Amino acid sequence: MQRNLNNFVPVDADAEHFHKRIHCRSGHITVRYRDHVLVWGGSREVHYDNGTNHEYHDANELMMYNCLTEVWTRQFTSGEVPFRCSGACGVVLDHFLYVFGGFQVIFDDFFQESIEAPGNSLHRLDLRTMTWQELRPAGVHPVPCDKLAGWEFNGRLYFFGGFGPPPEDFANVPFTYIQCMSNTEYPPRGWNNQFVCYDPEINCWTWPRTKGCTPSPKAAHAADIRNGKAYIFGGRLLQERVNELHCIDMDTMRWSGNLTQNSSEAPEGRSWHSFTFIDNNTAIVYGGFSQKDMILNDCWRMMVGQNGFVGWDEIPLAYDHGHPRFLHTSCQGRPGELIVHGGYVQPYYQLSFLHQELADSLLTLNFQPKSLFRLCIRACVGYSEETQSQWSVLPKAIERVLKARLEQV
Repeated sequence: MQRNLNNFVPVDADAEHFHKRIHCRSGHITVRYRDHVLVWGGSREVHYDNGTNHEYHDANELMMYNCLTEVWTRQFTSGEVPFRCSGACGVVLDHFLYVFGGFQVIFDDFFQESIEAPGNSLHRLDLRTMTWQELRPAGVHPVPCDKLAGWEFNGRLYFFGGFGPPPEDFANVPFTYIQCMSNTEYPPRGWNNQFVCYDPEINCWTWPRTKGCTPSPKAAHAADIRNGKAYIFGGRLLQERVNELHCIDMDTMRWSGNLTQNSSEAPEGRSWHSFTFIDNNTAIVYGGFSQKDMILNDCWRMMVGQNGFVGWDEIPLAYDHGHPRFLHTSCQGRPGELIVHGGYVQPYYQLSFLHQELADSLLTLNFQPKSLFRLCIRACVGYSEETQSQWSVLPKAIERVLKARLEQV
């Protein structure tokens, strides 16, 4: 396995500002769209002379990373732009990025001030026109929440779990809610295991009927889907961060129960980690926050076969997994490649007392060799002093890629 850290070396204040707007964030959305990784939302720490302030990234900005050329660009969006938020869930379907939930910054008309609260709004961004639309679906809406997980299957979106206020009518909700007893905020907040579907064809929320053992309420878990089976790993409920692995067969709507229960070897319990398929048979669990309040940078491979879950395999630290981090995101880049973005590199309980440190680089874990094209681009940029005089003889498209890469390295 090869490792690559894409660090920009700023040449002026604007370059440094752009670099931080890309990388220094947590609780954001990272998804794959065609040959690009899209990064949206989340929060950051801004340092002033008298201290540090927690701020949200602009919601009208979309950062785009080209997986082939490894060049970042920034897109400005318009339309019904969502509230700035952290902990929302993003899913790509066709040419649209759908964003649901999150801990949002909402302007209260009555008090004439901005407040922070979990939301249950659903927006979508047309990636061809960069225009937002608030969808306002029919049907019974999910409860507001953040730190949930979601995926797409057969043209519909599915969301599971999260942390937010209790449902208004406990008698008629098809899920379990467990309140956080130590939370003094009003309204109270807690964990849920709601499982809800959004159908874009009819713009409506529906609540699938499932079979089997539904996972317990949880938040800060991670999920991904392959071959019609969605897997959910980890997460927190009350004071416990679990290492449970659940699978739902999307064709039969049957839950598997905890697949880790009978595994001889498995990752330790965690939350705020990532769980991502890098091919049809392999998913990677990376980092997170452990039951012992430790930041993790271990890397586990989950293997699946034709009949589903096969087992776990830890990738040795000798391969160098980068800085420990949590509250990051990840997605598949090129085949066999895991892209890890953002997150904190120090425990959250220290953030009020010490310098708050966010990861400031993109971590790329390669589980198979890069293409010859990408290796050549990297070599040309790495030896730009020796090769730049010859770039003009290359095809113009490649010359533009080299110049763009050189500006960001």
